Amino acid sequence: MTSFYLDAAAAIERACFNEPWDKSSLRGELSGAGAYFYIALDGAAPAGYCGFRAVAGEGELLRLAVLPEARRKGLGGELLDAALERVRALGLERLHLEVRASNLPALALYESRGFAHVGLRRGYYKNPADDAVLMTYEIFHD
Repeated sequence: MTSFYLDAAAAIERACFNEPWDKSSLRGELSGAGAYFYIALDGAAPAGYCGFRAVAGEGELLRLAVLPEARRKGLGGELLDAALERVRALGLERLHLEVRASNLPALALYESRGFAHVGLRRGYYKNPADDAVLMTYEIFHD
């Protein structure tokens, strides 16, 4: 993803998150050291994006979002697969994330790609209140 898609990513944020990142926050994350972001198109229209940060041999999935009207088309899986491919290519040891405990479709997606539950942060999310499930994907190198 390049800065060309910042407006689209900000619109996806507003449609998908109760506390969305604004364009300025997205620009900062996109331009940060070790940042890798991907955009998914539904036809020609931006419909989802994800981003992760690589630091000290590990990665943190920062965001993964798909517009409600574009869900159930495999875009989230494609975004996650692209991120995991880059994580492996970078030689990272693992990729961490946190997700709302009530977000069952996201939990199912992460589990389908081999992420394991490693912890729980009670009351982590606000608006609405929810726990955060901590998940990790371990990369095994030959």
